[in-house]
Amino acid sequence: MVTGDPTSPVYAGEIQMPALGMAIDILASESETPVSVAATGQAGELVCRMPFPSQPVMFWGDNGNTRYKDAYFKRFGTSIWCQGDFVSMSPSTGGFVMLGRS
Repeated sequence: MVTGDPTSPVYAGEIQMPALGMAIDILASESETPVSVAATGQAGELVCRMPFPSQPVMFWGDNGNTRYKDAYFKRFGTSIWCQGDFVSMSPSTGGFVMLGRS
């Protein structure tokens, strides 16, 4: 969801930018509705607001579709992919700091 870029500055502890084709955002983890906190530097849930090129469409096996939806779309609804990572974005550099699983 986020990636390095060989043409951009590197800052210790940060991943530089969203990966190509990713409409990522950081949403407040304590909110029931999707509230972006990306520009504030506050930590929150790493999400993608649009379908992306490498997005799986289901899990195989019994109850695969139910497990898939529960894993990625239960938190903020059917149109926002919730990765399950707790992150923050530096307001000064735009880089992402991975803080762990949410």
